[in-house]
Amino acid sequence: MTGLEKMVERITGEARAAADKKVEDARSQAAVILEDTEKETKKLCAAIQEKSKAELAASQERNQSAMDLMRRTEILKAKQKLIRETIDKACESFCNVEGEAYYKVLEDMVAKFARPEEGQMLLSPKDFDQAPADFTQKIETAAKKAGGSLTVRKTQVSIGKGFVLSYGGIEENCSFKALFADKKDELQDQVSRILFS
Repeated sequence: MTGLEKMVERITGEARAAADKKVEDARSQAAVILEDTEKETKKLCAAIQEKSKAELAASQERNQSAMDLMRRTEILKAKQKLIRETIDKACESFCNVEGEAYYKVLEDMVAKFARPEEGQMLLSPKDFDQAPADFTQKIETAAKKAGGSLTVRKTQVSIGKGFVLSYGGIEENCSFKALFADKKDELQDQVSRILFS
């Protein structure tokens, strides 16, 4: 082997050795990168899985809250309907009072609503015509106890059951329906306590 051939062989050997070392280094680096990538991928997968679990739990909680709210809303609607129906039935029952009992209720109402001044009690034509003979006297007595006086008169205005008190041109509607409407909130509270306590 000539000197040139030896030199080429030595250079070739060194080049091969350098190339083998670079390939080995590259393989080592690739293995480290692959290991780091696998670790990072596992971390990302675990984080995504945790995030998905948290989002699922939050979604289930929101759904449960929405269902609870809907249930409470429906219960409230049912309670309000029952309260309304109870008050309507009480008003209807009260409006169906007839005869002496009805006129006794009117007397009691006058005792409560009469003012200490001169006025008129206006009745529907039917109530005026069917009033007991001593009704006017009882109304005058009740008004005197309040410090005033009332004249019982027939009105053509349709007021249903009850009456209208008129003092100096100012009228107070004392019909049963008006009284129930006026006490609506108070009645709702009382009926609610009775039905749901």
